[in-house]
Amino acid sequence: MLLSRAAIDDVLQQLEPRDFYRPAHADVFAAIVDLHHRGDPADAVTVGHELDSRGQLARVGGLPYLHTLIASVSTPASAAFHAEIVAAQARKRRAIEELTLALQRVRQAGTGFDDVDDLVADAAAKLAAGSTLRDRPATSWAAVDLTAVLDGTYRPAQPTVSRRADGVGLFYPGRVHSVSAESEAGKSWFALLAARIELDRGHSVVYLDFEDDEGGVVGRLLALGADPDAIRHGFAYVRPMEAINVGRNRAILADLLEHFDPTLVVLDGVTEAMTLHGMELIDNGDIARFGAMLPRWIADRGPAVVDLDHVTKDREGRGRYSIGGQHKLAGLNGAAYVLENRTPFGIGVTGRSTVYVAKDRPAQLRQHALPARDGLHWFADLTLESVVVDGRPVLDASLVSPHHRGEELSTFRPTALMAKVAAALAGAPRPLSKTEITDRVRGRRAADTRAALAALVDEGFVVEEDGPRGAKNHRLVKPFEESAA
Repeated sequence: MLLSRAAIDDVLQQLEPRDFYRPAHADVFAAIVDLHHRGDPADAVTVGHELDSRGQLARVGGLPYLHTLIASVSTPASAAFHAEIVAAQARKRRAIEELTLALQRVRQAGTGFDDVDDLVADAAAKLAAGSTLRDRPATSWAAVDLTAVLDGTYRPAQPTVSRRADGVGLFYPGRVHSVSAESEAGKSWFALLAARIELDRGHSVVYLDFEDDEGGVVGRLLALGADPDAIRHGFAYVRPMEAINVGRNRAILADLLEHFDPTLVVLDGVTEAMTLHGMELIDNGDIARFGAMLPRWIADRGPAVVDLDHVTKDREGRGRYSIGGQHKLAGLNGAAYVLENRTPFGIGVTGRSTVYVAKDRPAQLRQHALPARDGLHWFADLTLESVVVDGRPVLDASLVSPHHRGEELSTFRPTALMAKVAAALAGAPRPLSKTEITDRVRGRRAADTRAALAALVDEGFVVEEDGPRGAKNHRLVKPFEESAA
């Protein structure tokens, strides 16, 4: 790498600093990569200066050792081959470490089969994620080995990171996910509940926050019942104020990820993060570049990555999409969730949002959900019950399967929208068709408005009447008020 710029590109496809057994070699590699990303030459002099500026030159052996490294390589053409050897040894070391840790956790687990099964599944997922990262060919244009698929040993990705109340997982290790919602629909609460669950399981979480501050995020985590010691030792909070490619930011984040080895990484505020990096929210090229630059780069290290994003304010036209359009959804290789608030969250009240699956690339989640509108699947209800204890708010949070909502699932009534439809009919000089009703109830999806109208008809508040040319008109026959419903 010190002899050829092309060799740096070849090696970067296979290695990162943590792959080196000797810390000195990891330091030299990181310095070369940072110089390369800045567009500066990487030779013995410039790398030595970079290491010296970091206070690492003496630790690696000084300039003479850099010249020794150069002299030990006959030609830069062998760089990719040497990188394969280093990568293979790194994979072996990580597998040994992960299996040793899994063995310790199994020995310390409770007596229940579920505890052991969870630990085994988690270890298998982490090993699979690491294998997926490092077993890729040197170029993505090489043919993929299909042996596992053909011999029946291939196992699709499983959602083992965090979980619903019934134990069904939420996120896939080593993949990128999104959680989209309007403001105050609970997307940050959803992510922090997932984080608390991972902390409770003895795992680590990294939170990249482009919107709030440590007081707001950690305060919410504590309100959700997270253990302060678990937060102190297993929760890394980062508040980026400049782009990832400025200075040593990428290397610092890589070191953080290596140190914490998180199962979950949350990117709170994708819109703000793209703006920070000078990218356009509706430019498909920028969306793809941002995905590769940060979320995918992190996911390639093994954790499940969760992007928190806003949806457009146009309820009628947004469908399953967050701001920036369909390309964000297409760029995900995990799952996409959409949250819609049903009852507002607040101190002293119980709030609820419906959690829908909008996309599930590995196809393991929809089987645990119920079909809904616009291609969505009802996956869960996020409920936050807020009570005040000793003058401070305490939250009882749950993520419940719709299958366990029983009567509530079959008897849910959109009372707020029913009241709007009734008001539109009451203010009309004549009976209205479905199209006329949806035109008057602005800011709502037509399908939702029609569902509210159907509920009013079923419950006797509205009657259908024959109109001209076979049309069906609707007339309000008794008042409907949401407060009395």
